Amino acid sequence: MKRVFSPILVLIFILPISSFAQTTGEIQRSEELLEKEKRLKERIERKENVFIKKIIVEGCRLLSEDEIKEIILPFQRKWLNKEEIKEILNLFKETYEKKNLSPPKISYQIKKHQLKIQIEE
Repeated sequence: MKRVFSPILVLIFILPISSFAQTTGEIQRSEELLEKEKRLKERIERKENVFIKKIIVEGCRLLSEDEIKEIILPFQRKWLNKEEIKEILNLFKETYEKKNLSPPKISYQIKKHQLKIQIEE
């Protein structure tokens, strides 16, 4: 008995396979695009951050060296954004207030991966 395959039956079996291959390829392409988008987003966000190797504090005479280190050490050698830098400044103000000292005027500058904090007591 001779078997004859109908073109319709062949299409029924082949189409799902080719659709699956196409779908798998599309999924893989989508995943690649998502990964590229994620990396691009990280690069954009990183530009808002600054790598701080060292924090220098000037003009702070009313706090001990240990108090200053306790504030700045967790932030050194890290990528910091503006909010984290403001957090450092607020930690100095809070430390002054805890010691019943009037809060100082604090400014900062970033140059060559160094955060320079100037305190006017």
